[in-house]
Amino acid sequence: MTETLRRLGGLALIYLLVLIGGFLLYLALIASPLLGAIPLLFYRGVLIAFIGALLLGLLLAIAARRITALDLSTGVGAVALSLAFNISFLIVFPVTFDRSITMFLLARIERQDGQLTPPMLEKLFVREYLGDLHQIDRRMSEQTLSGNIVQHDDGRIALTPQGRRLLSSELISPRADDDDQRRVYERAARLLPANAVIQHNPALHRRIFNFGLYGVQRTGVADREANLFGASQDAVQRRIARLRPIFETALNPQDMRRRAQAEGIDHLLFASVDPIWRADGGPPVGLRCRIREPLACLVSVKDIGS
Repeated sequence: MTETLRRLGGLALIYLLVLIGGFLLYLALIASPLLGAIPLLFYRGVLIAFIGALLLGLLLAIAARRITALDLSTGVGAVALSLAFNISFLIVFPVTFDRSITMFLLARIERQDGQLTPPMLEKLFVREYLGDLHQIDRRMSEQTLSGNIVQHDDGRIALTPQGRRLLSSELISPRADDDDQRRVYERAARLLPANAVIQHNPALHRRIFNFGLYGVQRTGVADREANLFGASQDAVQRRIARLRPIFETALNPQDMRRRAQAEGIDHLLFASVDPIWRADGGPPVGLRCRIREPLACLVSVKDIGS
């Protein structure tokens, strides 16, 4: 037991020293002119992180000749941990601060403490953040170098195929109806009982988070990966199969109500991305929205067909 603890302690010490050493090496490389020709902080930081990992691995390979506890697996693990930590640091601090509107506003508030009103701060933001700091130009240059946009000869900006693929990602795609869904969920939190069940279209995307981000009521089924709390994959798929037609096809009111009530649903949330909305140009015909936003509509199941 003592020997095991001693080995674990030695291993932890090696990882800690490599982590600290790798971080100091990373900071030194960032401060150096290495890859200074790369204008994007994030890309330069990632490349330097990998260069630092290679240098750190080389140093550990040399040190392993004298330190018997530093075998190959330990060295690889320590370097991988150092690389992950350095990239996390890059994302959390320099890149975030570089892009942070909040940090800009706080700095200006501190500079003129007690003198700024919200309208004054807005004007200062437009003049300095967007104007003097050229943040729009910087983002356009960044996305052009990334290959996501292209600027035509007439000055107009268009997405490249790569940019379209990026926006089509189910996890990061911003949708026009998101803000309206958020307002519906926030109003539902104030107007509806806390134990009410609100169901969105669970088959539209691989992962759906709006109900959890913006709402407080439960949902019948989140999406096709909704088995976090023990539901089997078959049970999830069966429930989605029963609810999916509500949001995709023109059901008669009795069938729609029957399907929703069979799954314990109290309210249905329709949005502009649902096939039935796109087909009708709005919420399903004949349904009354209890809560309505331009691109989202909440319908009480008990009102359907009544």
